[in-house]
Amino acid sequence: MAEDQGVPFYNKIFFCDVIGFSRMTAQGQFACQRALNRVIGDVLADLGCALEDDVIVLPTGDGMVLNFLAPAPDVHLRTAIMCLESLGTRSAAADHFGLRIGLNSFVDNWVHDINGNKNVVGYGINMAQRVMDIGRHGQILMHDRVRSDLEAYPEYAPRLVYRGIFRAKHGVEVPVAQFIDPDRDFIVDDAVVPPPQATVRDLDTILEKRVEQNVLTLRLDSRAESALDVIEDYVQDVLAEIGVQQRLRMAARWIVAELIQNVFDHAPEGRPVGAFELKLDRTSDGLGIAVVLSSAIPFELAEVLSRPKADSFMQMMHRRGLRWHQLVVGGRRELGLKLPLELDLRPRWAVTLAKSTNCITVAKVKWDRVDSRNAEDFSGWLKDQLSAARARGLVLVLDLSGLSYISSAGLRALILARRESGLDTPFILTAPRSPALEQFTLARVDHMFSLYPDIASACAAFGEEVAD
Repeated sequence: MAEDQGVPFYNKIFFCDVIGFSRMTAQGQFACQRALNRVIGDVLADLGCALEDDVIVLPTGDGMVLNFLAPAPDVHLRTAIMCLESLGTRSAAADHFGLRIGLNSFVDNWVHDINGNKNVVGYGINMAQRVMDIGRHGQILMHDRVRSDLEAYPEYAPRLVYRGIFRAKHGVEVPVAQFIDPDRDFIVDDAVVPPPQATVRDLDTILEKRVEQNVLTLRLDSRAESALDVIEDYVQDVLAEIGVQQRLRMAARWIVAELIQNVFDHAPEGRPVGAFELKLDRTSDGLGIAVVLSSAIPFELAEVLSRPKADSFMQMMHRRGLRWHQLVVGGRRELGLKLPLELDLRPRWAVTLAKSTNCITVAKVKWDRVDSRNAEDFSGWLKDQLSAARARGLVLVLDLSGLSYISSAGLRALILARRESGLDTPFILTAPRSPALEQFTLARVDHMFSLYPDIASACAAFGEEVAD
């Protein structure tokens, strides 16, 4: 897969993740993703950063990476300060979460992917993640390179503190600095503490072999479940070394973790997991990822992809039209997926801001009241709006600002339309008025829909989760 190495630029990298994300319920993860999308979207708007031209956004599942092409040397630090300030002033319980932040500056390369969008090739993001991993909520940590870049500025010099060399994951040594500011109570000035050193794992005991005909083949065993972070990072490093674009690398990270976890989740109860393989194959038009294991381990692909309200990466890729394959050859089972070069995992709000608002269509309810007398007309109108949105591949935003009352008949029409639309044509509700809002709450309609106070906030929070 020959890729253009692109144009070198001095990448200003902001890497963040939500603390404890994997231990949250699906609803908690949804709330955090939505809140983080809104915070990042607001910050970029306030900074005047245009997506693609000034910043390339990469979701990471439990967080986000911003690659700033903008020439401002402090743009990543300003982003960190503004994000923490925004989180510190949020009052909704669902919006409260901890955020770790790591900054780095590095000479990476920007390239145009197959769709003409900008992407990044380089190693800078890996070091930003290493820095982030040793921090806690409220701390702004950075590779010492960032401190060197900014210490010439009088407004930053007294607030940049060198903390020393830290040993990050896998023994990587990182020079770390920290931004402190006693005047901002949302920034934690406590010195970063070295993380406890876990038992050092010799990768050679986990990663048995690499082969030349594909990118990577790892022979794994029962230890893999407790070493997911080691394996993910190793895969990321290999893909970075061979120049795989960052969006594809982020997707590979998710898939590797989920495929390996599936091996253990579907193992027969009481039986240890034996040896299995993880394979990454580089092709002319993408990247193939698969696990190969004993066929004695049952796995029903159709059942996993059809689970209601599940939030797995397998389902996310399935909704985007990518197909998982499951083969049994020579008594061994292979489960995998091919990631195309044109894969775009940016949250939908990012695509909207980067290009236009054409990914949504707004339909304003034209009735002041919806009850038994006009519920049938309302149902027909709603189905027409959904059909039109589906034909154009758009998300339907239902503007309820003109609706003052909706009866149980109207609610049934709305819920039925939601069920019939499935995931093919997601739609969200905006601008509900009282007492209609109270009726939605009592009928628990707010648990079935994404509900926003106005269209602007819906667009600001626009993300993959609105399709659920």
